Amino acid sequence: MNDTRNAAVAALVLRLSLGTMFIAHALLKYFVFTLPGTAQFFASLGLPGVLGYATFAAEFVGGVMLIAGVKTRIVSLALVPVLLGATWAHAGNG
Repeated sequence: MNDTRNAAVAALVLRLSLGTMFIAHALLKYFVFTLPGTAQFFASLGLPGVLGYATFAAEFVGGVMLIAGVKTRIVSLALVPVLLGATWAHAGNG
C-alpha cells in the first residue's frame, strides 16, 4: 500500500509548491509593495519595520532552498514564524 516512489513524488510536489508560494510572496513584497512600503505596513501593525525586510529575506531564501531541496526540514521549521505572523496580520480578513 505504501509505495515509496509515490511518497517521494508527493514530497517533491509539496516542496515545489510551498517554495513557489514563498518566493511569490517575497517578490510581491519587493516589486509591488516595495520593501520600504512593506516595512511601513509592518510598522502600522505595531511591529518593528525592520521585520518587513527580514520577512522578505526569509521568504525568498527559504523558498529557493525549498525548491532546491536543501535542508528542507530545517527551512520549513524556520519559516513557521513567518506563517504564524501572516496568520496574525491577516486574521481580521477572515
